[in-house]
Amino acid sequence: MLQHFNKHEEFYKDLGSQYPELDLVNQWDFVKEYIAAFEPIYIATKSMQAMHTSLCDFYLTWIKAVMQVGKITSNKFAEPLATSLTRRLKQLKDNMVFKSALLIDPRFNYLNSTILCADEKEEVRAFIVATWERIKRLKACDSEQATQSTSAPTTLPCNDLDAFLTNMFGGSLPEQGLPQKTENSFVRQLNALDLEPHQNHSFDVWKHWLSRKNTHPELYDVATILLAVPSNQVSVERAFSALGLVLSDKRTKLSDDMLENILLIKLNKQLFDKILPGLYNWMDEDFQDLP
Repeated sequence: MLQHFNKHEEFYKDLGSQYPELDLVNQWDFVKEYIAAFEPIYIATKSMQAMHTSLCDFYLTWIKAVMQVGKITSNKFAEPLATSLTRRLKQLKDNMVFKSALLIDPRFNYLNSTILCADEKEEVRAFIVATWERIKRLKACDSEQATQSTSAPTTLPCNDLDAFLTNMFGGSLPEQGLPQKTENSFVRQLNALDLEPHQNHSFDVWKHWLSRKNTHPELYDVATILLAVPSNQVSVERAFSALGLVLSDKRTKLSDDMLENILLIKLNKQLFDKILPGLYNWMDEDFQDLP
């Protein structure tokens, strides 16, 4: 509304000259200062509402808004607004999931970065390891192959040299069925995130972890979950709006499954161009029997 007033300043000045009760001559400085100070916040809010925004991108967008507000001079709103935004951001960063998302993002966590102190990193790593353990348990419940891997391991075939080396250096022969990736390797990869090179603000973190799907499979599973955590409720609000359009007064007898399928299609239509071409080749279909 204030932007509208500012855009049509001449019109409202002329209107105020005709009707003194509508005269805003003493408010124009307030309007201009308010718009200048809050415009970066408005832009940041609109960008975060446009699509799914991860916690990392939310943090980056917020910091950008703080920077832009801090650059504004001779404005009575700018300094207290920047202070308030900074204070609020510190409160948001106390969330463990928020910290975990920052830890896996090389735009924030890199060599010599101070985004998290040593104690915070220890807590975050413990949280990520616990998340990975939960993922393993869920996969074990859903995968028959994972269930079979819990059976008693059998000794791998070995030759005399293997036995000789074992007797010389101690330990036991390797066992079949043990996972190749141990918890120690996962923790080492997790700790190695502190040595990542610093990436710029436009770096695509999602593609970064997709490229590590084969080299860091366990850490990839955790990272994709953290990146999928929404920073706002825009997607939920859109789902409710779509539900209101689908479940109208004339369509109250839709079954739960039918309603869910319609919403699934309606809310993910932007993915069709990527998914449908790979489902099947319609050129190979036989349409001769169609009426």
